[in-house]
Amino acid sequence: MTECFVHTTCPYGMDAIPLKISTRKVSTGISFTPPLGFMDLRFALVNSDYSCPDAAVQIHGGPFSRGTFTNDLAVAVALLGEQHLFPIENLAGKMFLGLLERNGRVKKVRSVFASAMIARNLKIDTLVVSNGQGYEASLAGMNNIKEVGSLSECIDFLNDPIISVKSWNPLSDIARPPLKIHSLVKRALEIAIAGRHSILFRAPTGSGVNLIAETLTRLLPEMDPKERIDSAKAQSASGLTIRNYNLRPFRAPHSTSSSPKIL
Repeated sequence: MTECFVHTTCPYGMDAIPLKISTRKVSTGISFTPPLGFMDLRFALVNSDYSCPDAAVQIHGGPFSRGTFTNDLAVAVALLGEQHLFPIENLAGKMFLGLLERNGRVKKVRSVFASAMIARNLKIDTLVVSNGQGYEASLAGMNNIKEVGSLSECIDFLNDPIISVKSWNPLSDIARPPLKIHSLVKRALEIAIAGRHSILFRAPTGSGVNLIAETLTRLLPEMDPKERIDSAKAQSASGLTIRNYNLRPFRAPHSTSSSPKIL
């Protein structure tokens, strides 16, 4: 009887909870059904040319809700590890974040920033995420990040874990870009910010009012480390892209947006 352990997380508000997936070979089939449904996970395995083994799946950690557990990539990795499709020792020091589609593709998940902070605190060496989420994970201090687009790509990586691991250096993106704006407009914005006044923009369409409003975040004082972490966690939990780690968040709702849509 063999057992396989895989590290992952579960979103919990703006934070995340560390979890550990374990499998154990039995004769009664899978005892845990992910929120996408057991058939979705089966389709992901079959469409990736893998079989679904008779194994019991247990999730250690919590508390968490099955409705918020979306990192079923870790469940698939644990099930395939039960079949010894890759060396089990290659799971050491790795955490997996991703949502599987029926065709075996890996979708993005929320709270990658908070999950990466947990991985760093747990001394996880390599974080495996969906394509396009490596930069977000690097902001939390993770250096070795592997982006995968499919379950097959993830298994290939586990068979040869030293290939294509990217080291990120997000510190170069923290610097503020140069601000180019009319001196009178900049002066008006500085006075409004310093005095905490409201600002009413009135101009024809296409005159750059939204662009001027966006410059407000670059005139405000820089965020301290705690504010940057809280801002990044909120954006990550909401599924938003963290475009600049050092700038304060900015929203530009359309002028015809209703109050519920803005909130």
